[in-house]
Amino acid sequence: MFYRCCRKDPGYIRMNIHDPQNMKDDELLLKIEINNPALLAGNWCQLCATCKIVRPLRAKHCSTCDRCVEQFDHHCPWVSNCIGKKNKWDFFMFLVLEFSAMVITGAVALTRVVTDPAASSSFGGWINHAITYHVGAISFLIVDVLLFFSVAVLTLVQASQVS
Repeated sequence: MFYRCCRKDPGYIRMNIHDPQNMKDDELLLKIEINNPALLAGNWCQLCATCKIVRPLRAKHCSTCDRCVEQFDHHCPWVSNCIGKKNKWDFFMFLVLEFSAMVITGAVALTRVVTDPAASSSFGGWINHAITYHVGAISFLIVDVLLFFSVAVLTLVQASQVS
């Protein structure tokens, strides 16, 4: 899923192709379809001066990718791609799988620390043993719990937007 989110076209809108040597920027703007219903209605915010196109509704220009994306949600730095119309479901599934992986690995690390037979039966002795012999697992659990809440919130927000 990570690979699909990174590589899949998010819904890029084709830019007007131009030869920079033969045409100035002003001439490109003059070649935009003036009879477009959105422009005739006075909705000039649908005009993208960077891409030299009239954007469809809910399309936005991504400053990171320097392209207009249909149903643009955000530019995700983790997958280094825009999230838009064509890859929103893939991004949601990526988050669900990430959430599941965090739950499973957290449970495995917690089970490893809690069920160690060499640990003392007293609570203070158990804590001392866990800190001494399971530093990696405890460090992982701390990071996992901190990231768990942010991934859970992001998954819930994306679930409400996908539905």
